[in-house]
Amino acid sequence: ISAPTIFEFLKAIFIISRVSFQNNPPGSGVPVAGIKLESNPSSSIYNDEPTLKTERPWGFFQILMETDSSKVKLISVMPKQKLSLQKHNYRSEKWFVVQGKAKVTREDEQFTLEIGDSINIEKKQKHSLENLGSSPLEIIEIQTGDYLGEDDIVRLEDIYGRAGLH
Repeated sequence: ISAPTIFEFLKAIFIISRVSFQNNPPGSGVPVAGIKLESNPSSSIYNDEPTLKTERPWGFFQILMETDSSKVKLISVMPKQKLSLQKHNYRSEKWFVVQGKAKVTREDEQFTLEIGDSINIEKKQKHSLENLGSSPLEIIEIQTGDYLGEDDIVRLEDIYGRAGLH
């Protein structure tokens, strides 16, 4: 799958989950049609509704969808910022880059990901995410596991002084 196709797919998931399902819940029989997808990497897929945004020192995240066994988030990392080196005991994550350029650390490996790239993070794998660019980095994070709470974070290193905290 080419990069624009993945970007368009993820943008469609966001639009459908935020707009269509709010107005026409699953099972209502109302089809979703007429969505025009744009693969413009310079535009954000985030909707600026302050009640849905959770601020962090590195940027913010927004939960797009949540079930008992999965959660989908938009994560926005500000330029030259990074998430802590961390691991999770109960969940795995898959990250899809939809805007920007990311440096990903997974265990002892480092990767550079661009729009359309993705990576899997398994339970208990050490990992970190850093924005290498001069504009916000946006990823879609898909979490799966037995427990998806924000307190399932073991911070190993943190440039903001939060190591050891949940």
